[in-house]
Amino acid sequence: MYPKSHFFLELRGSLYGFLEKYDEGLADFNTALQLVPDNIELLYDRAAMLRLTKHVDLNVAVVTHEIFLKNAPVDHRKLPEAYYAAASCYFMNTALKNHFELAEKYYKKGIEAEKQQLPCFLPYESKNKLFLSKFFQLKSAISDAGPGESSIDTRKPKSRLSDPRRLDMIQLHRKSIAEKRELSPDYKLMTLTTKPRLHQNSPASLIGLKGITLREMNPAKDYVYQGYVLSGIIFEQSPVVEPSIWLLFEDDNGDLERLFIYNIPASEGWQLIKDTYIYGTKISILNPYMRMAADNKPAIRVDDASSIILHGNAHSVKDMCRYCSEANASRVCGKCRSAHYCSKECQTIDWKQCDHKLICT
Repeated sequence: MYPKSHFFLELRGSLYGFLEKYDEGLADFNTALQLVPDNIELLYDRAAMLRLTKHVDLNVAVVTHEIFLKNAPVDHRKLPEAYYAAASCYFMNTALKNHFELAEKYYKKGIEAEKQQLPCFLPYESKNKLFLSKFFQLKSAISDAGPGESSIDTRKPKSRLSDPRRLDMIQLHRKSIAEKRELSPDYKLMTLTTKPRLHQNSPASLIGLKGITLREMNPAKDYVYQGYVLSGIIFEQSPVVEPSIWLLFEDDNGDLERLFIYNIPASEGWQLIKDTYIYGTKISILNPYMRMAADNKPAIRVDDASSIILHGNAHSVKDMCRYCSEANASRVCGKCRSAHYCSKECQTIDWKQCDHKLICT
């Protein structure tokens, strides 16, 4: 090949991209940029390829997009996409507390950049934009809602509340919380776990992700739903952090399932349980893994914590009823002062059938 020609390096790097050999493609673009450091197209190609690599540092990915944005003309056809790509990086970077706000900021910059595009590039098409728009539209809808209006899907069927498996999961979870409280703080739990048949990880890109619900997942089959997003709220907090964080998760249809999050250090896990993975928190799980657990019951398993997207406080179910998960529940348990209920009926059923009495302290 011609080692001094950035053109052939760019061509081969692009071909590597089509073959999904992103590391090789990134190496070619980096080499080409050593020859022509200010080449706008190569700056974009490098940023786009870096974002698709398997072990990408999302902060570095944002920086490479920023370099392109700084050097590109205002009407460059890839300018809006660079903003949307940077927004998707922030959206996935849950290590940043304000990651959702930063994602929205860059998303809005992308919208503004579209106004500078030549007519031949309009309407502007971007899969990153399409994916992110769904989350920001939801936030806008919540912001527009008046005081006292519920921020959750009121179409969730009431019949789900009497489902035997739902009640069984809640009772077992609360029993485990009560038992954990009886143990000495120095008591070490056994941390053995059954090795999964498959491995779940976060996708390299948000491009093309589709929504999915628990009803659409086969509970009898170990399967990682690559390219899908499972959204819902945290219904019960975890009593443990080892070998995994164990939550109860209610999806947007109101269906309940166990959620196990692995590979989080214990110290960080306790902090997450206390401040982040709390009742009513809205989350999305990228590439959800439905598996048959060691007890021969289905559960959602997460091996890569970065595949859990936190939607921010604006999307959480405020004062969630601990029985039916409705928002803005005005009644409060007189004993523990932490459990909210939307009616006397919900409070009574939660106490008698769902064993709130086990965790009411």
